[in-house]
Amino acid sequence: MRKYLQLFPLVILTGATAVAHTIVSPGDHNLDLSATEAVRINVAVDCPTLADFSIRITYDGGILEYVADSGDFTSPRLLIEDAPQIVEDAPGVLRFTAHPFMNAGTESVDAGSGTLFSFELRGFNYGVYALDVEVITATFVSTINDSTAVQAGSVTVTGIGDIVFAPAAGHYAVAQDVALSSTDSEEIRYTTDGTEPDTNSTLYTVPVNISAGDGESVTVRAIAFDDHEPPRFLLGEAEYNFDTSLPSVAITPVATPRTTAVNSLAVVFNEAALNFTVAGLSLTRDGCGNLLPGGAAVTTVDSISWTLFPLSGHTAADGSYEFAVDASGITDLAGNALVAGDSINWAMDGPPSATITPVAPDPITTAVAGVTFTFTEQVTGFDSGDLTLTRDGGGNLLDGNEALNSGDDSRPCVIKYKTMRRDVFENCASIIYTVLSGTMYMCMCM
Repeated sequence: MRKYLQLFPLVILTGATAVAHTIVSPGDHNLDLSATEAVRINVAVDCPTLADFSIRITYDGGILEYVADSGDFTSPRLLIEDAPQIVEDAPGVLRFTAHPFMNAGTESVDAGSGTLFSFELRGFNYGVYALDVEVITATFVSTINDSTAVQAGSVTVTGIGDIVFAPAAGHYAVAQDVALSSTDSEEIRYTTDGTEPDTNSTLYTVPVNISAGDGESVTVRAIAFDDHEPPRFLLGEAEYNFDTSLPSVAITPVATPRTTAVNSLAVVFNEAALNFTVAGLSLTRDGCGNLLPGGAAVTTVDSISWTLFPLSGHTAADGSYEFAVDASGITDLAGNALVAGDSINWAMDGPPSATITPVAPDPITTAVAGVTFTFTEQVTGFDSGDLTLTRDGGGNLLDGNEALNSGDDSRPCVIKYKTMRRDVFENCASIIYTVLSGTMYMCMCM
């Protein structure tokens, strides 16, 4: 046997970042009471060499029972002969100990992985029960200040089938006849008043009719027994929520008129809604075709408040918009149909812009007869004071005597530079600047 006391100098030299070395897991196990009464729990321990080691395993002592003297300590990794033991500290509490102090200081667990010891648990009732682990002592031989880790296990006790409720728990608009079943069970008893069922509860023979008022619920709790003596049991329950109110929907309005695009829209139902998708929405501009989906999607965290996003790529252009929810196919959780949709409208009128038609060719050898620029929409407050005409970076050549004219106020106007002969104005689809003959200028909007 190796002596762990002789390795302390190595511990001091190699002490570094702490690592979770000891991983203890009792694993997940199935116990079929129709075939056997007990299940063997194999406890896996993955670790370096341990000087001493002890753990505690806890479980539901009312459902599972430790089979006395069922411990198996034959793993070659257990380096001591008479110290390994399992002690039942209390119902549902087992303590495993591998102590070197009982064996003249020898090491207790050699490095490695896999099953270190095992024991048996007997099952009394059906269900899934946790096996929790706590490391009491784990002293490493070749490391220092390292931590331990555990993984909880479980025992699933079967023998009769889970209780099936048909129809299943959920939301309903009308009364329901609920059938109960459990394969291989001897009998099923139930309650509908919320109390825990037992051997004195109502015996199930025919489907149970349940109903309640709008917004109310009924919980059917059932217990299935096998033919064992005393009988073992399995519990189950299902909640039935009744809803007779019709769902409604409202779209949150947006500011109108507006100068910025709408990036998201909110749709709010008065209760959780089903079958609500982008396919049931429409977004139009100036009465034209549907702009959706176009990359937009609806999102929600509660199925009541929904957000349509992103939309700025569809709502930036000027125009009259309408957003609508189609009620077709949308229901609440109980199946009540949405009988009416909703819609909102807004007007988008973004800032106008102007473009100047470049002079061509450039450079040019003759006087420029005119320069054209065009607004994106009808504007107000525009006059010659908003324009500059310069040459070689000098001052503004416009003197304020120029005039702007639009024939119908729906198109840009024309300005022709005042000459010594006459003032020339003319209407067209854009504004044209004509400069003095023989001179080249640069025209720009202020």
